[in-house]
Amino acid sequence: MSRTICFFGIYNPDYSRNLVLTKGFQANGFTVLNCRVDPKRYPGLIKYWQLFKIWRNLEVKPDLVLVAWPGHSLVWFARLLFPRPLIIFDAFTSLFDSNVIDRQLYSRYSWRAFRDYWLDWFSLHLADVIITDTLENAKYLAKQFNISIKKINRIFVGTSIVPNVSPVILAKDKKTFSVHFHGTFIPLQGIEWIIRSAKLLEKEPDLKFRIIGSGQESAKITALVADLRPTNIEFLPRQSFAELVEKITEADLVLGIFGTSDKASRVIPNKVFEGLALAKPVLTADTPAVRELLTDHENVLFSKTGDSVDLATKILALKNNLPEQEQLIAGAKYLVQSKLNPQQLVAEFLAKIENENRSRYS
Repeated sequence: MSRTICFFGIYNPDYSRNLVLTKGFQANGFTVLNCRVDPKRYPGLIKYWQLFKIWRNLEVKPDLVLVAWPGHSLVWFARLLFPRPLIIFDAFTSLFDSNVIDRQLYSRYSWRAFRDYWLDWFSLHLADVIITDTLENAKYLAKQFNISIKKINRIFVGTSIVPNVSPVILAKDKKTFSVHFHGTFIPLQGIEWIIRSAKLLEKEPDLKFRIIGSGQESAKITALVADLRPTNIEFLPRQSFAELVEKITEADLVLGIFGTSDKASRVIPNKVFEGLALAKPVLTADTPAVRELLTDHENVLFSKTGDSVDLATKILALKNNLPEQEQLIAGAKYLVQSKLNPQQLVAEFLAKIENENRSRYS
């Protein structure tokens, strides 16, 4: 008998996290219902009325309800509308941690900080089951918001990109070794260290950097570039996802994140999964979160956090080491095919909650 899950909220269905979960549930035999509104079109309280109207017209009662990211302000509403099904909350990021601690958008003693903390706490306690992206993040949520860690389940971010299984052209067949980074210029990404490492490698004529994106720290990065004046970096504006895939495909090395914040140590960013799926060597900071999945010199290359000298050293060493490039490519392909396909990611989660909630889930 087919089972049904309702994705509920104001989520972007095309965002990688939500795409992976959708594909994963479908691959495990679920029919996926979408009960969502666009928060830009229906802001404020009106989104609740629109969600109510969609809920009222649902023809099938779901077995599970997933409040998709971002859904902190909607878990209570899902609980109200769906009193019987298991309510799963994707606590992909903490509002308080992201906005107050990491990005420092406002003071931790402001009313906005209190609002974010309360929304985190309230949504986490209301949900029956919580999912997040790493065990490190699970431990943070459990400690910070006083919830049982047994309630939290890890589902790696993964990627919606179709894995590359074709042969990869190594740098020996190319004139330039291209180092790629894309991001939203937030503190945990540590773009400053990428800029500084590029400056250190400026005299390498066949090594070029490409940095794509913009965001919170754009002014800071612009000022740093004006000060250092590196000549080996190409800056591009934000790209569509299809364009990003094309740019990653052109690269010889994909960079992850290198920030020094606590949050940076608890996440594995989308760009790492995207690089792995496209069978590219990936270099990212050595943190507890990435070690949950990745192994240095096997399927990824690690560098120290916040250390431009170490980052530059690792980039140059990899450029000159074709056997290691081949190992990282092979390791990435094996990891993506064996552990990171959406069907398997969701299957492991379903097996756990079925065991723990057998009396409610049938």
